[in-house]
Amino acid sequence: MAMNKPKVLFLHGFMGQPKEGLFLEEFGSLWAPDLLELSLDSDECMKAFYKAIEDYNPSLLYGYSLGGRIALNFLDLNPEYKGEVVIESASLPLTDPAEKENRSIVDHQRSREIREDYPLFLENWYQAPLWGELSVVERDILKEEKLERFKSKEDLEALANFLLFFSPAHFPKESYSIKQTLIYLYGEQDLKYKNLGEFYQSSHPHWTIHEVAKAGHNIHSLKETQLLEYIRSFLSR
Repeated sequence: MAMNKPKVLFLHGFMGQPKEGLFLEEFGSLWAPDLLELSLDSDECMKAFYKAIEDYNPSLLYGYSLGGRIALNFLDLNPEYKGEVVIESASLPLTDPAEKENRSIVDHQRSREIREDYPLFLENWYQAPLWGELSVVERDILKEEKLERFKSKEDLEALANFLLFFSPAHFPKESYSIKQTLIYLYGEQDLKYKNLGEFYQSSHPHWTIHEVAKAGHNIHSLKETQLLEYIRSFLSR
């Protein structure tokens, strides 16, 4: 009798695509939803999506950046989840009111840029420090890919709304404490998440914190071989 393959769920980041999760196929049957196409724009939609994850019951849950924040929110609301969890370059909720207010201002400005001048938004987006490991050529390639993908007014409106709904200023609405064990990954060259990883090392001692050498924010795309070696090793422990 053929054995059922383990189930894997990959949640991509902002402006990401499901195909980014293909590197996880060796670990089981992959579900990598397009988060933008799911129209996750209300609490009711999020509850329905989390119910779908519950029903799918992945043995491996992998969340990157914005997708990592969604994964962490799912874990908080579903403390009985027992699968393996990998969080890449993501953060726990903001708790300081001033930080939340500042982030809200920044993300409303970003949403206006998406609607009014998307090329300018991309130029500013890829100048952020977290993309510091990318060469000029690599940044230009990414910008061209995003320009090709999001063309119509409807596409850009959906993207702007998506950014606002999942802004750390608003999502999730409450802070929480994750009880499950998980792997938290950050890139050596991504100073923001390096600092967060070092903080989580003490605040969440039940997490396994791992720095990926010579990597930036997007570890799975640029350091896939190195990342897979670590995940294989961890899952076979």
